[in-house]
Amino acid sequence: YGEILEAQATATPKFMDVQADPLLCSCWSSDGNTIFYGGCDGIVNAYSFQSSVKGAIGKHDKPVSWLKWIKQHNLLMSGSWDKTLRLWDGRQPLPVFTQPLPERLYCGDVNEEVGVFATAERHILILDLSSGVKLYKQFLSPLRFQSRCCRVFNNKKGFALGSIEGRVAIQDIIGDDESNNYTFQCHRDKEKNVIYSVNDVAFHPESGILATCGSDGGFAWWNKDERKLEKAFKNVNLPITHCGWNFSGSIFCYASGYDWSKGTKYKTDHPTLPTQIYLTQGKQ
Repeated sequence: YGEILEAQATATPKFMDVQADPLLCSCWSSDGNTIFYGGCDGIVNAYSFQSSVKGAIGKHDKPVSWLKWIKQHNLLMSGSWDKTLRLWDGRQPLPVFTQPLPERLYCGDVNEEVGVFATAERHILILDLSSGVKLYKQFLSPLRFQSRCCRVFNNKKGFALGSIEGRVAIQDIIGDDESNNYTFQCHRDKEKNVIYSVNDVAFHPESGILATCGSDGGFAWWNKDERKLEKAFKNVNLPITHCGWNFSGSIFCYASGYDWSKGTKYKTDHPTLPTQIYLTQGKQ
C-alpha cells in the first residue's frame, strides 16, 4: 500500500447555495471565474465570482446529470436524463445546440475536440467537437453493467470507462485494432465476495497514470499501457465519490461521502455520515 500524505488545512467557503432538490454535477469555466451546477430540478445554474451574480442559464426537461465547459467554443455543455446534450452561451434561455441521445446520460467527458458519453442501456457515443458537434461513433459498452464514469485519454486516442460492477474498460477511439481494448477488475473484496462500484476515473496530466476510486472507500493508480497496478491505497471509512489531479499532477484530490450504493435506508440509519475532501501527494 502507498502512503497517504494529508495536509491539515482550514478551508473557507467562497460561495454557498442551498437548492431544494439534490445537486448532481458541477464544473468551472476555463478561466476559473464562473462555476456551473445542476441537479434534479433540471436547471443549469451559474455563479460569477467576479460579479457575485447567480442565475439560471438554461433548463432541461429532467435532471441535469453532467456539465462541462467547452473552451474552444466558449460554451457550456450539459447532459440530462431527458436524453439530450445541450450547449448554452449564457445570453439566452434556449440552447444554441441540442444533441439527441439514445437514452439517459449517466456520464461523459470532453478533451478538446473529443467527447465521450455513456447512457443507460450501455450506449456509448463519441462526438467530434472540432467544428460544431458531430456524431463520430456509437456502439454498446464492452462492460455488461451500468456505466458510472469515463475519462478521455490525455492523447485523445481512447478512453477509460468504469461501471457499477467493479470493472474498468480501456477502449480505443481511433483505429480498429481490438487488441488495444481490454477490461480489468478493481474495487472488489474477494474474501467477502463483494463487488463495488467504480465511482470515478482520472488520468495524471504528465505520466498518464490512471486513477480509479470506488464505493469500497479505496483508490488505486494503474498503468494502462503496461496493464498493471502501480499503487493501491488504504481505504477510508466511506465511499470515494470523485478524484482527480491538479494541472501539474503534483496533488491528487479525492472526496469521500455516502454515494447511495446501500440505498436510502442506510442514509436514514446513519444521518451524520461526514463528507470530506482529501489532498495527497500526486506524483509517485
